[in-house]
Amino acid sequence: MTQRTFGIGLYAPAGFVIDPAAIERAAHRLSEIGHRVIVDPTCSTRWQRFSAIDDERLAALERMAADRRVEIAVAARRGYGWSRLIDRIDFGAIARSGKRWMGHSDFTAFQLAALAHAGMTTFAGPMAAYDFGAAIPSAFTLDHCWGLIARTR
Repeated sequence: MTQRTFGIGLYAPAGFVIDPAAIERAAHRLSEIGHRVIVDPTCSTRWQRFSAIDDERLAALERMAADRRVEIAVAARRGYGWSRLIDRIDFGAIARSGKRWMGHSDFTAFQLAALAHAGMTTFAGPMAAYDFGAAIPSAFTLDHCWGLIARTR
């Protein structure tokens, strides 16, 4: 059976990417298996402990929602930061974008707010820097992540 490929947007809505090479590995690895990868500028910026100031991290979320090439938005990494954005997110617009959203850890704040405000389904799953960008990624993750997501539409 052929694996479905996706347009995958990598963005950093919380902490800054500690190892920039991890984003390069993730983009390369995902592209190698056929996905179309869009990397948001927040994956390579830093402001204090965050990837960028709150306004720019919110703009990254909006860019993912607006980009027609992106089908799945994958958070770059965990880290405190989502809770600073929640009350500023237009969950109606995010839901209407039809994107799938994936991450874990601090991403849970977004997941719960998206469910409460817009009835959205989101995915607790791999992130760009830790999982897809790992020096040695989990074969289980690479083998099973996309099949689950492909069955959600």
